[in-house]
Amino acid sequence: MWVGDGGNFPGQISFSNSLSRYIDSMKKIYTKLPEDWNIYLEHKPYEPAFYSTVISDWGASYICAKELGERALCLVDLGHHLPNTNIEMIVSRLIDLNKLGGFHFNDSKFGDDDLDAGSINPYELFLIFIHDPDCSNFLKTSPYKSWVTTLDFIFFLLYTFMTDKLLLTAF
Repeated sequence: MWVGDGGNFPGQISFSNSLSRYIDSMKKIYTKLPEDWNIYLEHKPYEPAFYSTVISDWGASYICAKELGERALCLVDLGHHLPNTNIEMIVSRLIDLNKLGGFHFNDSKFGDDDLDAGSINPYELFLIFIHDPDCSNFLKTSPYKSWVTTLDFIFFLLYTFMTDKLLLTAF
């Protein structure tokens, strides 16, 4: 769930009150969910507001998911991070905290956060899904496991193409 929220200039909203209202509202939604449903919280550093958003980063998303309960998880949109953010570390931390719920496969450049995944920085995908053993294990034991082999093969081809080397690995 991504809530379009925030303020466009200082003083427009109360940071504390907006987070409290968000958590209170989400608790009402969470309690009404069917037992076999999860809710996925998605952070975004800006948009639609440009000065502040309530769930602006993975830490705020994690705090809210923890407040809500076991079936509230964090969704990592690969395009919703500020430049130079270490996304693979975020993924690893959320796995360690049992709060990684899934991914939105996007990329971003100059504020456009809905570009095709890997179109700007394909190496980032390699770091997240292949290099990070926590994420590789998560994918192999999660609902994503049916396409992990396909991702492995795609990254194998991508690595081979980018480096002109044949990477010998066991899938």
